[in-house]
Amino acid sequence: MSTPQSLTLEQFCNNIRNVISDANLASWVTAEVAQAQVSRGHYYITLSQKSDTSDAPVASLRCQIWSSNVFRVLGPLRLATGDDIRDGMKILAYVSVSFHPVYGMSGQILAIDPQYTLGDMERRRQEILRQLAADGVTEMNKELPLPKVIQRVAVVSAATAAGYGDFCDQLRSNPYAIDFRPVLFPAAMQGESAEASIVDALNKIAAEVDDFDVVVIIRGGGSKMDLACFDSYLMASNVAQFPLPVITGIGHERDTSIVDIVAHTAVKTPTAVAEFLIQHDADFLALLDDFTARATRAAEASLSAAIYGVDALRLRLLASASAILASARSRSDSLALRAMSAASERLARQDMTFQMLRQRLLSAARARLDVEARRQEAFERHVAAIDPREVLRRGFSVTTDAEGNRITNAATLKKGDGITTFFADGKVSSVVS
Repeated sequence: MSTPQSLTLEQFCNNIRNVISDANLASWVTAEVAQAQVSRGHYYITLSQKSDTSDAPVASLRCQIWSSNVFRVLGPLRLATGDDIRDGMKILAYVSVSFHPVYGMSGQILAIDPQYTLGDMERRRQEILRQLAADGVTEMNKELPLPKVIQRVAVVSAATAAGYGDFCDQLRSNPYAIDFRPVLFPAAMQGESAEASIVDALNKIAAEVDDFDVVVIIRGGGSKMDLACFDSYLMASNVAQFPLPVITGIGHERDTSIVDIVAHTAVKTPTAVAEFLIQHDADFLALLDDFTARATRAAEASLSAAIYGVDALRLRLLASASAILASARSRSDSLALRAMSAASERLARQDMTFQMLRQRLLSAARARLDVEARRQEAFERHVAAIDPREVLRRGFSVTTDAEGNRITNAATLKKGDGITTFFADGKVSSVVS
């Protein structure tokens, strides 16, 4: 039996290389980045396509971006997304294929269209927004009323994040001496575990919902891909249906995440969240100060009117009594003159009548004065009850500058200013730093 004609493996692989080289295989390819690694400036990327019915791959290709081409290939993607190529990213890449007898088949990525990646991200965002609208939850959290005073704050953030530290410092140094009490529920704020970690933190807060006024979700900003977890359906659905108002400050400088859209209030940064909470409570304190001032003025006016009324009534009573007495005396004198010659018994009876009438009038005047005095005391007790000092005893404070002017706006202070804070049981002087 004759030996069949054969090739060495090197010859066979070289034939494959020649076929692929002659075919000049290159094309725009849509794929998902299954893995991206960097070594010595070179990018080693595995492209993958998954089945339409499962996560099983139906195609895979190892590719490279050599260091000499990195800026040209990845520059537009970085500029558009604010991020580098990474695992899970959908891309449209121009790929050429080569074959090496030792290393096998590989592709070289020569260009990436960033608009495809952005479009895929936006398509997923719109799908999630449509699903939330179909669920009827988009506006649920926005419809919750904010408490009149916010002090108990549940905070979802990374424990070591600078944004969390800035947020707490801002609350502690508020110029109104409001006693904010933030409680941290730590969570990963980026990466693959962020979605599950933040949802878990929200579930822990929900178990203690009666202990808090609002929930705050903060982080210090990042690229589009760093913040992609905030475009998650699961996280957005949890925020939208949360039983407390949710306030976000997750660092988007230009874009708005889906979590921002469904939250009660969205601001840009952690410090902006702190400013929002401080201003919310400051507005309530200003309203309380205005109410106290108006109530005091009304009470003073009522008291003045009551005092004036009592004085006028006393004068009228005295005048009336004097007129009655004068009239009685006049009638008595007239009768005395006409009945001078009458018997002494008749004169005595007239005098007795006069004395009885006088006593009744004086008793009536005293009774009326007693009634008005009691009314005056009631007004004084009412004024004492709404005295601003009573407000201080209920836990509020008033801060004044060196001239004694009340401070209602932190912007009026500067470093080195002396201030005095009055409490119910005393006062504390301090210097703005």
